[in-house]
Amino acid sequence: MDWQRKLQYVFITALAAVFFLCVLSAFATPGAFSDMGPHMEKHVRIMAGEASTAYPLMYYAAEAIHGAFNLPLDVSYGIFLGACSVFVLFTLYWFFRRETPVSPALAFLSALSVSVMLHVYIPGWVLGIYYGQGGGNAWLNPSFTAMKPFAVAAFLAFALLMDNLVRKKGGAEGYVLLRGAPVRENALYAAFVLACALSMLAKPSFVFGFVFAAAILFLIRIRYFEKKFFFVMLVSALAMGALLLLQFGEIFKETGLHSGGIIFSPARAVYYAGTMTKSIPLSLASNLLYPVVMLALFNRDINPLKNNVYLLSWVFYGVSLVIGFTLSEGSFPEHLNMEWTRSIAIFLLNTTATLEYLKRIAGRGEARDRLGKRARTAYDVKLGAVFICLLLELYTGIVWLGMYI
Repeated sequence: MDWQRKLQYVFITALAAVFFLCVLSAFATPGAFSDMGPHMEKHVRIMAGEASTAYPLMYYAAEAIHGAFNLPLDVSYGIFLGACSVFVLFTLYWFFRRETPVSPALAFLSALSVSVMLHVYIPGWVLGIYYGQGGGNAWLNPSFTAMKPFAVAAFLAFALLMDNLVRKKGGAEGYVLLRGAPVRENALYAAFVLACALSMLAKPSFVFGFVFAAAILFLIRIRYFEKKFFFVMLVSALAMGALLLLQFGEIFKETGLHSGGIIFSPARAVYYAGTMTKSIPLSLASNLLYPVVMLALFNRDINPLKNNVYLLSWVFYGVSLVIGFTLSEGSFPEHLNMEWTRSIAIFLLNTTATLEYLKRIAGRGEARDRLGKRARTAYDVKLGAVFICLLLELYTGIVWLGMYI
């Protein structure tokens, strides 16, 4: 390993440590409007046997750290959630390095950007820094952060499985597939099911929407049908559906905070979404500028209809919009808890958009060789335009994380 490569890994390690400490601080010393207070109070009641929870993973993981190292409970939460965030960071780093020939430093900076970015925000404008806009990095909500590593792992495992179906049926030509997985197919199935189960035990929001998105993508690729895949996914969906029903029974029990259950009413859902923002269309657009510009400028290269992981992220985002704008809670609908599915969908959409952006950067030299002078300039201008959109959303994410440190 030459000194330049060593220097890149030192840089990566240092930035990862800083990110971990930032997340630890965000949850161990939460700022205003944080959900940590209610969760800490609930933690104490759960451990005392005075309360129950539908998603216990975070509480018991923090309790294990608290008991094993005799650390303050808030610090234990910070360590656990910091570890979750760093796991996501390095999962994205691995993914970007695996799928593109970019340098370790660029892959890591891209993963870090996705792990921090939020949406477009202009101080003093009609949109707020977070409420009403949401985003993929919610430093106010610990259970969402605990869910994220398992959601990302499940998403990537499913995309690899879909690619395997296409390859096995001899239809790879014309598709934009992820690189051939050295992981055995059975291991991918196991990873997908396990990651889904753990994500539900952290927060059900991902699986609640992803089960529909996965089914839609499977129907789109029905020509590559395989009995084993169908059987595993059907059994998994039934098991996850049963677990969701049990979780909802706990969450919406009559004596609980959310005793009103879930109400299907688009008008009601849109009304309460509108109480958190002055413009729902602008709020949606604030999260979509970067991925939409990337798609618009490089649509031909991305080939979205033949790109499983990319198409899956957009289908999941579409499902999350349906959930967010048709369902609301009977009690405290202004909390917008149905929006958490859209938040994880935005994170995954930013992930796939960044993967495609790195591919375009990696292929810049080849593109310049085959294009004329004016076309090369246009290619560079498009890369620059996407980069500006990324920076706009990254700026907001940095400000947002800084508010909680």
